[in-house]
Amino acid sequence: MTDSFNWQHNNFTISQFHIVLTALSRIMNAGMTTPTTVTKKVPLLPLFLFSIQTAGGLLSSSGAESEFKVWHEGIDGGYRIFASNPDSSPRSFQVRFTIFENMESAIQLPFQTVLSTATPKTALFDIRITDPRKAHRFDYLWDHTIGDFRTAKHDESTVYLLPYGHGSKHFVPQGYHGTFSHSGPGLEFAIDFTMPVGTPVHAARSGMVANIKETSDRGGVSESYRRDGNLISVLHEDGSIAEYVHLQKDGVLVDIGDQVAAGEKIGLSGNTGQSSGPHLHFHVALPTATGKIKTLSTKFLNHNQEAVFLEPGETYYSFHPGKPHFETVFGKDITNADYDQYSEVIPAENRISIREEVIDDTILLFVRNGFDVAKEFELILPELHNLNVSKPLPLTVTIEPETERFLLFLRQNESRDPYKYTSKWEYRDAK
Repeated sequence: MTDSFNWQHNNFTISQFHIVLTALSRIMNAGMTTPTTVTKKVPLLPLFLFSIQTAGGLLSSSGAESEFKVWHEGIDGGYRIFASNPDSSPRSFQVRFTIFENMESAIQLPFQTVLSTATPKTALFDIRITDPRKAHRFDYLWDHTIGDFRTAKHDESTVYLLPYGHGSKHFVPQGYHGTFSHSGPGLEFAIDFTMPVGTPVHAARSGMVANIKETSDRGGVSESYRRDGNLISVLHEDGSIAEYVHLQKDGVLVDIGDQVAAGEKIGLSGNTGQSSGPHLHFHVALPTATGKIKTLSTKFLNHNQEAVFLEPGETYYSFHPGKPHFETVFGKDITNADYDQYSEVIPAENRISIREEVIDDTILLFVRNGFDVAKEFELILPELHNLNVSKPLPLTVTIEPETERFLLFLRQNESRDPYKYTSKWEYRDAK
């Protein structure tokens, strides 16, 4: 009697950024006659830039729209500069002149101050024409941000909650001083969390909602999208500000002026604004006299209730005090012994297939025997990129009828880089 062999060949190129938070279970059918290729491109890490105020455009330091404005009106022998702040939080701002020809001011420039909450039209200072017989010219920009730089002082003892649901976990693709987009002025201490669109976002610390935007449905890598990010800004008791950025359209669940508690659900994550893939950008900042923000390094509460600084390439569970404890599973801790005794009855399906399950940076492979007789199965992985294998290859196992069994796992060498593997297998009736 001649043994009957069946072959299957698959190629996979998958990015950690897309799969780390998704319960991914893919069945690859042995009955297919042509190779199956599944490819996901590696997304660039999100680029999020704060911008400066100009006399012609209103953009806050976080990219959200604001009613704060600066303008000038003519007076005898010169001009008077005004500002107004109808917003529900104070605004630190600076007015700086880019052109100042045949003009003079009795005050030191650039001009820096704070307008308190709901301040109407307010005169700031005058500029005078030096020689009325000559032409004069001036132009100016203004920068503004939430908070009062004179009194804001971050409480360094504060431990922040991870900004997502109790018991859930997310991957950090880029952290402090990230070379992709967290190295520019004001953004050195920002954190990105990979998460699917629509994931609940929770307040990392209590405070007052000072700014929101949720009208945008646009997003992309181009700088042309930088004004389109939806966000929530929360002003803390010590004058610092937390910002939650790239939320989905209509993904803000709070209103300006609301007091929110640490751990409270406040929004839904998205992919709006200048962003290369679904994620949440989070930072804590202080307002400065220049009207810009200065981000801060902050500690977060991990699942063991320890205060830690987050590291890129790691996955973190969120723990909310007062909530029940939960079981944690980290891909990096998985061993063969955890699954070698695994056996699960499956329905008859008259085929051999492989199931893939991804836990963080670890890919578990299972073989499914849908026939009513035992099969001898051999697995080969001809191509591996950025992956280590947990067992020697080729791997041969005997699978009972209508049973799923664990084969091995693959673990990424560098969790922030893409991985690729090619699988090939054969099977026959067991002797």
